[in-house]
Amino acid sequence: MDPIGTISMYFPFIDSETQTILSRTMKEASNFRDFVLKLTERVCTKEVTEHAVFFAVHHAALLFDFNCLERIAKIHGDLPLIRPNLFFGSALQGRRDDMTKARDVADTVLDTNHSEWIAIEMNLLKLEADLQEYPKRVINQS
Repeated sequence: MDPIGTISMYFPFIDSETQTILSRTMKEASNFRDFVLKLTERVCTKEVTEHAVFFAVHHAALLFDFNCLERIAKIHGDLPLIRPNLFFGSALQGRRDDMTKARDVADTVLDTNHSEWIAIEMNLLKLEADLQEYPKRVINQS
C-alpha cells in the first residue's frame, strides 16, 4: 500500500520506533482495511510502543471495526491512552453511559504529560462524544 495521509500525517510528531512499525505495516498491507488488520495483529502478538497500540485503536475506530477494537482491548485495555477510544466504541455499540466514561478518561490522559498531538486527539474525541449526545448533553448541563 502506498503511504496515505491518514497514517503518515502523524510521522513528524511520533517516535522513530512507532514510525517504523507503521511504515512496515503500510508496506505489507494492500489497502487501508488490510493495514488495520495487520496493525491489530502486530500490536496483539508483538511487543510494541504505546503509540503503536494507540494507532491500532485509532485506525480500527475509523473503520468502526469493533472486532479489532475488542481484540486490542483484551490485551492492552489497561493502557490509559487507548481507553477513551475504547469507551467511545462501546458507547456506539449501545452502552450509552460509556460516552461519559470516554470523556472522563480523555481528561485523565490530558492531565498527564503527553505530546501536544495527543492533547489534540483527546480533545477531538471529547468533541465527538459531545456531538454524539447533542443536544441532550448541552441542554442537561444548564
